[in-house]
Amino acid sequence: MISTSSRTSEGILYERHTVRETANPVVLFTGVGVEPGEYTNTAPEELAEATGESFVVYQPGVSLLRNKGLYTTGTERKQLNAALEVVEGRQFTPVTHSYSAMLGARLLDPSFREETSATNAMPGVITALMTTVNDGLHHKDGKVRTILGVPGYYVFLFGQYVPLLSPLYPLGKNTDHEHFDQRDSLTPKQIASPWIDSRSGYACFRAPYEHVQPDQKGLGLVTLGDNIFSADLQREKLEVMGCDIEEIDTGHRWMSGRDKQKAIDAIVAKHFANLQ
Repeated sequence: MISTSSRTSEGILYERHTVRETANPVVLFTGVGVEPGEYTNTAPEELAEATGESFVVYQPGVSLLRNKGLYTTGTERKQLNAALEVVEGRQFTPVTHSYSAMLGARLLDPSFREETSATNAMPGVITALMTTVNDGLHHKDGKVRTILGVPGYYVFLFGQYVPLLSPLYPLGKNTDHEHFDQRDSLTPKQIASPWIDSRSGYACFRAPYEHVQPDQKGLGLVTLGDNIFSADLQREKLEVMGCDIEEIDTGHRWMSGRDKQKAIDAIVAKHFANLQ
């Protein structure tokens, strides 16, 4: 296998893992605050071994080393443009995770693919689906999460007028990214940055799922041990999008959870189904 990292013409960081060049590579879109390193574990390489070729495309906020974690429709578009550039006109199977799942949802819609010149995007796999930031700002018992004692919603609302670097919960509690059997063995590169531009959070308060009109049958992987986005809410939104649904017994970051292989098998199955 040949593994390389580079930047696109817009400066977006990406990795390429190649066993052999294929007509339909897998492209993994990372979520907010994820830096190159160990966060994705060995999943990209394993996907390349199984399918021939995989790419990892990082968020612009990480790639450009400013506005850390900023996620808006503009940065989302840059991440998509980076993927379109690296696949060089080939079809590709998108695999989205956490915040990038908004892009995964939109790519199921033919109008969006046409508008963004992404007609080569095949039916994708949406993992650890982000519902909305508002869902993430509530505990499972319904209590509101606070940031420095202030309800999270108001921090991000205020941040529209006075941009702040805020510890977006639950990114502020890094152990919540892991399954219960992974929490004691984190290294710095396995941790997503908790500090993001407050505008990032507010931009995600209204996820677009109800407005997606899919013509593709996506696959949704519900992370049952997710302490960031509720498994029940993930399932509810995936059903709205008409996705097939599989469940994996892991936390938000399935790439290092104990059901990682089941997740990879599901992605590979979808990838090869796209080739039929």
